Amino acid sequence: MTGFKALWFEGPGRVGFREEKLGRLGPHEVTLQTRYSAVSKGSEALVLKGAVAPGHGLFAASSERKACFPFPYGYQVVGEVVEVGEKVSETLLGRWAFGFLPHAAYHQVEVSQLCFLPPDLDPIYGSFLGQMETAVNVVWDLRPYYREGVVVSGIGLLGGFVSVLLRSMGNEVYGLDPVPGKIERLKGIGGHGLREGEKSFALGVETSGHWDALLELTRVVGQGGRIVVASWYGDQALVPVLGTDFHRKKQTLYSSQVSELDPRLPQGLDKAYRLRCAKEALQALPQGFISFQKVPFLEAEAVYEQLLAGRWTESEVVFCYERGGGADV
Repeated sequence: MTGFKALWFEGPGRVGFREEKLGRLGPHEVTLQTRYSAVSKGSEALVLKGAVAPGHGLFAASSERKACFPFPYGYQVVGEVVEVGEKVSETLLGRWAFGFLPHAAYHQVEVSQLCFLPPDLDPIYGSFLGQMETAVNVVWDLRPYYREGVVVSGIGLLGGFVSVLLRSMGNEVYGLDPVPGKIERLKGIGGHGLREGEKSFALGVETSGHWDALLELTRVVGQGGRIVVASWYGDQALVPVLGTDFHRKKQTLYSSQVSELDPRLPQGLDKAYRLRCAKEALQALPQGFISFQKVPFLEAEAVYEQLLAGRWTESEVVFCYERGGGADV
């Protein structure tokens, strides 16, 4: 059997590698050899800090994984199918696929759990498919009018993807982010930085992961405005932020989470269609829009140390698994 390395969150602020082995493949399963896994910087740092109460699911609503250390974590894996079960077509061998799976060199999963990537999509970009699907969900929840101005708080990966989708629909996008380089990236797709004193927007999106950004949005979104909250704050005790602006303006807060669809969506806007939209959006993404750094998987511990210290703010992180890297074949 093949032995391989998997990353585990061992305790608050501590990660480590564990040796695991592949078992016998089930009839409807495939073996996926991981090539890339993207780090969701905000969510993973939040979980690693222990800011999620025990008993909370960490992946989809149906997941059995719980926030009790130790556990494997991660949910943006891309790899190649290297083995198929007896009930799975051999035509899938060598295909690239995305999965909501933890950081590890190999996975054995039901083929239905994978999303196969278009042949013309760079596989490393495929590791961001989950974030783009979330962005599509946010825009569906936002329901903007054509060319309506939208304030997006946090122009990281998710906020950037939301901005790209809104611009493709003709909407004006105004960014709130303390990192100048991220606002410049937004301007590169026709967006704008929010100017001092600019107010009265009808729509806002909070993707920064910081509760104080929500307060700022209530100030710049106008009377009767709507704010879609896409950030996950974990179980942090939030200082009350819904003050005078929120109260007097009669604003509406709406939570957006990718595991569930808004039941008010029209027929046809289902999860399969959402995923298809996300694939197409990734393929159409402006060249160089995602700023990321490739890091060898076996150097992951140093990455999490920097994340927890707040020293990794500009670029995204993608772990790279060389052929045979992280595995003892």
